[in-house]
Amino acid sequence: MYILESISHIKNLPFKFFIANIESCAFHWHYDYEIVFVLKGSLNIRNENKETMLTSGDIYVFNSRQAHALTAPGNNICLFIQFSPEIFEKIGSARRRYLFNISQTNAERGQKYTEIVGNILNIYIYLQERKPGYQIHIEGEFYKLVGNLLDTREYSIVQNSPVASGEIDLLNQLNDFIEQHYAEQIGVEDVCRALAMSPAVLYPLLKNVIGLTIGDMIRFYRIRAAKRLLLNSDYSIYHIAHRCGYQNEITFYRAFKKELHMTPNAFRAQGEPPSALGHIQGYLAYDGNEADRLVRALRETLRAA
Repeated sequence: MYILESISHIKNLPFKFFIANIESCAFHWHYDYEIVFVLKGSLNIRNENKETMLTSGDIYVFNSRQAHALTAPGNNICLFIQFSPEIFEKIGSARRRYLFNISQTNAERGQKYTEIVGNILNIYIYLQERKPGYQIHIEGEFYKLVGNLLDTREYSIVQNSPVASGEIDLLNQLNDFIEQHYAEQIGVEDVCRALAMSPAVLYPLLKNVIGLTIGDMIRFYRIRAAKRLLLNSDYSIYHIAHRCGYQNEITFYRAFKKELHMTPNAFRAQGEPPSALGHIQGYLAYDGNEADRLVRALRETLRAA
């Protein structure tokens, strides 16, 4: 798990595009906006003390500097686009910050973001085919996407305030402490003591910068460790709960279900491959041919609609 993610864009283009099969991705944040489109399977999103379950065909927009975590109960294929907040300086002051509230998670809103989904699929096709002049087409498609985001009018504008380097250091220290001690009976007092700061300072920092609580971060680490033990050991649920920092099975069951929308026993029974635990940032291998077929089929469907 990490706090601040550094993002490198495609050469000569103002964004990054990638495809991934997400197993889990720890709480993190970045200066870029991020759009995720679920092409296959499902994806559970945690941010600002809220959970959203995306399924095939859903789209979600993470705002700049918005901390979030990703988990999935099984295999999926997701398309991601990340771009700098500087894009919006073309239409306003650098002191303005756009906060989007875009989430397509049910059929009633399915038509609303069709053009945005079409932009994402077109970018994929241009990158795959790389025909002469594809860079111009891709950049044009990207700016259409940003324009379509604004056309939804599902955003608010707030005063932009930079994150101080000292705050980033504190967040990284917090992350390191929880990673090392999540299996212990740690609480807010322990964290504040380790960081040499009071709750009155820590709470506003977490709320204003990344929108998370200490409990969110502790739970993520504990459940991640529990998943590995469920898949790679014969330990009882009771043993795993205590080994991951929970004092009883009831609390563990509640936390596990909150994180993954299934019980520990159901997770163990579904037989997720142990090889999935060798992930880098929670990204697993996916079938590129399948992704290509799905993108092209969906693109034709949207065109015919």
